[in-house]
Amino acid sequence: MKKRIALGVLILLIAVVCCVRFVGGRSEYYDKYEKYKYGFIPYYSTISNQCSAADRNRAQKIIETAGEVFTGLDSLPEGELGELTQYSSRNLAEENLGRVEADFHLITADFTLNHGYMWVEYSSEFFSKKGESLRKNNMLAYWKLKKSGDNWTVVKIKETKVDTL
Repeated sequence: MKKRIALGVLILLIAVVCCVRFVGGRSEYYDKYEKYKYGFIPYYSTISNQCSAADRNRAQKIIETAGEVFTGLDSLPEGELGELTQYSSRNLAEENLGRVEADFHLITADFTLNHGYMWVEYSSEFFSKKGESLRKNNMLAYWKLKKSGDNWTVVKIKETKVDTL
């Protein structure tokens, strides 16, 4: 008798999970970037998760730091930057580089205990010292996060160039 009840509860639970996933389990971003999902396995399903206000505030601070790293041609901001340093314009072998413009859009974020992630859309444009556009990138990025002390650090970046934002 107990096995029947346990089996019935299990079947009911599976049915509820399937219904929830089928009815409302995907965001606009899931469909927008679906053709890129295989490059983000096993993380892609998290792009549909809702972001709390507290997580959005934490994520915004990380995005501001990423913007400073991108556009700061001469120096990097203070603090632990982790993998964000790969966005530094100082790493480019472009002697003619005059300025960098970057625009970030947070898709979603989750900060749980000491680990988290962020999904970010961003565009960057690199200009010569004469003001000519050298190149422009539109990217979709997954940033894996780790908490050390009171600070969150990007410890892994997966990204791909996308057609348009």
